[in-house]
Amino acid sequence: MNNPMPRHVLVGYAPIAVREMPGDEAVARDLNGYWNYEESLIEVAENISPQVKAEVLLHEILHACCTFGNVGLSDEDEERAVQGISPVLLDVLCNNPKVLDWLKEQINNRRNEVLDDWW
Repeated sequence: MNNPMPRHVLVGYAPIAVREMPGDEAVARDLNGYWNYEESLIEVAENISPQVKAEVLLHEILHACCTFGNVGLSDEDEERAVQGISPVLLDVLCNNPKVLDWLKEQINNRRNEVLDDWW
């Protein structure tokens, strides 16, 4: 299955655009991905393998989570944490689809309960 990379991701309340960065731009900027809070944009280099793109996208989503979660780490500490967590979390999500299904089910059940109470 060769699905295209998502064009948007929702982090908390914030819709974030996702775009592939042209390979020459990625090389010139010397990076595989970038999270831009001001533009609500995640960029992922187009000239990397699909497996690396997946990790880079999750890596940048985690940076966005740190921003919106007010984690308050220095840039260096945040990068170290995100760099350590992203490949492991990606592995957990990919190797445990039943866990991901269960998590989504629990969140959706709770949202439905809240909406039922609200209506």
